[in-house]
Amino acid sequence: MLLPHPDLYQKDEQIRAGFSFRPYIAFLRKRSHTSPRTPDFYRYIISRLEADPRLCAQEVDANMVLDEHKDLLQLVIASLYTITASHDLDHVQLSIPYRMEIIHGSQTENMLYQHDDEGYIRFHDAADHERLLREHEFLAYRKLLHKFYHFGLPVSFNEGNAEKKSGSRYYRELIDESFIDVRCNTELPMFPSSLRFPSIEARDILALRQQLPLSLFQFEGFLLRKISDISREQAINEVKNALIEMHTDEMGGYAKLREAAETMITHQKSSLSITPFVRLNGNYILSRPYAQRSLLFSKMPSEEEQEQLYNRLGNLFGTDPSDISFRDIDELSGNTLLERAVSSLPMGSYVIRPLYEHTVLLGFLELNHDGELETNLILERINILAPYFLLALRSSIRDFHENLATLVRENFTVIQPAVEWKFSENTWNYLRNKEKGKDAELETVVFEDVYPIFGLID
Repeated sequence: MLLPHPDLYQKDEQIRAGFSFRPYIAFLRKRSHTSPRTPDFYRYIISRLEADPRLCAQEVDANMVLDEHKDLLQLVIASLYTITASHDLDHVQLSIPYRMEIIHGSQTENMLYQHDDEGYIRFHDAADHERLLREHEFLAYRKLLHKFYHFGLPVSFNEGNAEKKSGSRYYRELIDESFIDVRCNTELPMFPSSLRFPSIEARDILALRQQLPLSLFQFEGFLLRKISDISREQAINEVKNALIEMHTDEMGGYAKLREAAETMITHQKSSLSITPFVRLNGNYILSRPYAQRSLLFSKMPSEEEQEQLYNRLGNLFGTDPSDISFRDIDELSGNTLLERAVSSLPMGSYVIRPLYEHTVLLGFLELNHDGELETNLILERINILAPYFLLALRSSIRDFHENLATLVRENFTVIQPAVEWKFSENTWNYLRNKEKGKDAELETVVFEDVYPIFGLID
């Protein structure tokens, strides 16, 4: 059994509870009559439990079950959850009712705690232990009030499908009390007059402790707690929200998109970015905001080298869709501009992956990580976000050209499409100087030795 470390956490003595299969057996008997598809399976489990009278008592020695009937316990657990569950993302916990005394845990570490070889639990955050104590007290009162007084308390704490964030991870917590029963050890007290409806507050719990002590009741059975990692699901939702935000605040929305994508990776020592390939008059042009959000270009001090490498990558990916990978950055010779830039990155592995919409090159994804996980594994995890990356890149490219066109319209007279390229190029030079902090002014557009053939039409 797993218990909170006694030197670190106060033991909860107020709830009297014991491990028992009796509520579970009653549940199976009822289900065997209402679910005709699997009654033989349920009857088989019941027969296995009833073969040892000790397993049908009001209170069962959990250590005896773990020592002598571990295979039967595994059978019980298997009956509770489908074989198709994502075991790598879920933690299933079976414990004594409303007590942090765990009989089975599917993983050694989860959102709440990790356990050592001595059978002790250490919580990641001491506040989680206090929260569980309050949660168990609330659930115990809700159970007995419903059974003996037909009084329902509202859902609270993490009961149901509660979601919470721990670091950069997101979890959903499900508590199942189907296999718990409660009995009163004395004459049933009067209904507590201090109880408020329809909500229950902290002071109501304090009053309940006075008028309806939990020590008057005995709980039996077991409680199920399922903790599911929903980071991938949450990351997709956040990416969608980020894409919406990019329409009004491109850089703010991009920052949220990047954070959500890094959550999807589920690996702390890694970072990524996506950068659009913007073209003007057939050439690749690198705007400073895009350079600053790139893992690679943000480390390069020379803007000239940034633009040079940006064009090289654009021309390379225009003909070759292969990734460019570096496994051991510390061992790079630095003979090329790309190697010199990559050698300044903080972590040991780096990859650039071009991103295409059909055959059109829209941009590239960068991934820098510590090498503990294979690059292909990380890329596989974020591959589900590829369509959203393309939407973000397309949005960035569209916004850049729309801003450029707006400046042209605001500062020049109506122009013919045949010469629009010249005005766009002039406006881009103005924007680039402005990004560099220079006193930029739009230059007059002049065509040397050009004469109108048709007069006013031209």
